[in-house]
Amino acid sequence: MSRQLAETITFGGDHIRTGVGNDAPARSVLLLEAGRHDRPKPGEVLPAVANGLLRQLGVWTPFAQAGFVENRALVSVWANEVPSERHGMFSAQGAGWQLDRTRFDRLMVQAAKAAGVDTRFGSAVGSAVRDDQGWLLKLADEAIVARAVVWATGRSWRLARCFGAKLTMHGHLAAYTRFFDRAPGDCSMVVEARPEGWWYSADLRVPHRSGSGQRTAQSRTLVPRFSRNAVHRAARAAQRNRDRQHDQGGGNRNDRSRRR
Repeated sequence: MSRQLAETITFGGDHIRTGVGNDAPARSVLLLEAGRHDRPKPGEVLPAVANGLLRQLGVWTPFAQAGFVENRALVSVWANEVPSERHGMFSAQGAGWQLDRTRFDRLMVQAAKAAGVDTRFGSAVGSAVRDDQGWLLKLADEAIVARAVVWATGRSWRLARCFGAKLTMHGHLAAYTRFFDRAPGDCSMVVEARPEGWWYSADLRVPHRSGSGQRTAQSRTLVPRFSRNAVHRAARAAQRNRDRQHDQGGGNRNDRSRRR
């Protein structure tokens, strides 16, 4: 088995890799990706405060050109049937974005590669152990030794014990994802709590929408209860709520004008 030396190795699909990639011209940085970013992933929201970080990492221009959906509002239903809406225009940072995570991950990998990072796809790390030179990582067909390792695998905990981490179970939840075509999401993220868990939906790109839910593992029904019409109902409820707020605002303005 061949053996390679590197100063820093990042493995996993988290966005921290580009931060390491900024130092690539001065360091020997290797990025190992187990997958190839060719599978659909649940949509996520990136808050507007990330604007500064994207600029700091030097990826703001390609990110802005990618045309990710702007997150105009967060519609949530927690303790009752009436949706509550928080619009991005009332945030000091402005509106965030609803990410097509697969596209976003590809963009970040390309940015790291442009910064000089040696990027390898389909390179899963089998084990990681300390040795006299640093960390010894074993792959399927080679071994790599690095002085520093950035563990950026996100929720994946398969190699956690190699780094002395302990797995703590907080509950028994199972996550499900469904993708909708031609779903009127109105560029808003919808979150609803249910007795058996909760679900959310977000636009990936018009007219596609992603819906994800988490349920207790003891639930008999394995398919999440939000149906194809759930997003439509949430969007209509949000529109009714906006219309009601608009009407109330208009009435208040009329009252003020009469008092003057």
